[in-house]
Amino acid sequence: AFPAPPSHAPRALWAHLDSQVSSAGLGTILRPDEPKSHSYFQSVSVTKVTLPDGAVEERRTVQDSQGRRETTVTRRRGDQAFITTTKEDGARPGSLSKASSLVLPAAVV
Repeated sequence: AFPAPPSHAPRALWAHLDSQVSSAGLGTILRPDEPKSHSYFQSVSVTKVTLPDGAVEERRTVQDSQGRRETTVTRRRGDQAFITTTKEDGARPGSLSKASSLVLPAAVV
């Protein structure tokens, strides 16, 4: 269905171009210097719950298109807060880091 290559073009050139198109796609031949498009997304979920003891728990989860996920749980009771952050790397299964901190009210001087 494609026309035959011109008779003045070397066969080796056509064979080379044909193999490039087969392996890399036509776009790399026609527009080799054009930037490639990339897609990225980030999903954010936030829930806030008042627990029976009066504490308020906020859970914030951020996940991106690479599979990385960060979840921060903040539990507040009165003027104190306990914060736990968990990070997971989707590219490395089993990769998990966790950090916790207790935030106390500032001392009155």
